[in-house]
Amino acid sequence: MFSYKLFFFKIINEKVINEIYFFNLIIEKLNYVLAGLFYFIIYCRKKSNKEKESNQNSDNDIKYIYNESLININTKKIFFLLIIISIIVIIDLLLKTYKGKYIIIDLRYYYMIFIPLFSKFILKDNIYKHHYLSLAISIIGWVIVNIPIFMEINAKDLLGNLANLVNGALFPLILALIKYLNNKYYISPFKTSLIFGLISIILSLIGFMIYSLIKYHNFTFFNAIFDFSKNENKQAIIIYFVLTFFFWILLNICILSILSYFSPILFLITEVISPFLSWIEASIEKRDKKMLELIICPIGYSIILFSSLIYNELFIFNCCGLNTNTKKFVNKRIDKELLEMNKLINEDE
Repeated sequence: MFSYKLFFFKIINEKVINEIYFFNLIIEKLNYVLAGLFYFIIYCRKKSNKEKESNQNSDNDIKYIYNESLININTKKIFFLLIIISIIVIIDLLLKTYKGKYIIIDLRYYYMIFIPLFSKFILKDNIYKHHYLSLAISIIGWVIVNIPIFMEINAKDLLGNLANLVNGALFPLILALIKYLNNKYYISPFKTSLIFGLISIILSLIGFMIYSLIKYHNFTFFNAIFDFSKNENKQAIIIYFVLTFFFWILLNICILSILSYFSPILFLITEVISPFLSWIEASIEKRDKKMLELIICPIGYSIILFSSLIYNELFIFNCCGLNTNTKKFVNKRIDKELLEMNKLINEDE
């Protein structure tokens, strides 16, 4: 899905976009807002279910009591975090556009470091031995995948890679803060996306208005964003816009759904397939790929896929305590303790 979104987005950039920074910022923020609108569907569904439950329990045999005062809601802190997320999103997208001219290391290499880091210190997630092993193997895989890039990087690419490093920390931070609001204040990730999307759009528009007034002394900047004069087939461009929106919104809904029910680390593991598909697409598009890249990249991606199987406990090592906190063996211990408890009860009787 991610590779399809990039494909259509690339076509639009090449054909009609003059101001890439503005387009990238506004369009991605708008997609956060549109994905966030999914919150109202979930809200209406929950409300409908509550009404059904209240009708079924009208005999007052069972009463559900909910006291909002039991939840410590710090409105100022929530608003502050939403502003922080909005600013981070803007910086994240500006850096993504800026580093396009440099030879850079794959961004997901940094996700492997920062997503577990923020999950550990912000969300207080438990990371066990088999998780560490999985992440270590993943990093080895990403290093192998990036060997061709390491061989091409020179001094002029250092600035772009520094921006890429910061970029690699910002997106995991966004995911961790969204999940933090969900865990701490029970705010749906979809609602968070809707709010910080709107805030970041307002901040971006204000920023570009100031930029236009400083540079042009008016709002001419906004008139020069699109240029359809070089394109005869405008209908095709409209289709590309629609497809870009569709895949982008769908991607954001999937990410927010993961954050609703799981840890951000799951997003990291499930992202394994996307770069592999993107690499295959690039290999087909550019047939002049070097033999070294054609050999080592599939090996690297296979190692990463293997690491995801370890993390998701589809492959378990029964040594060095790597199986201690896996779901399978935790359930076995629970069953064993229940049997021992029942045995003691029977002996006492």
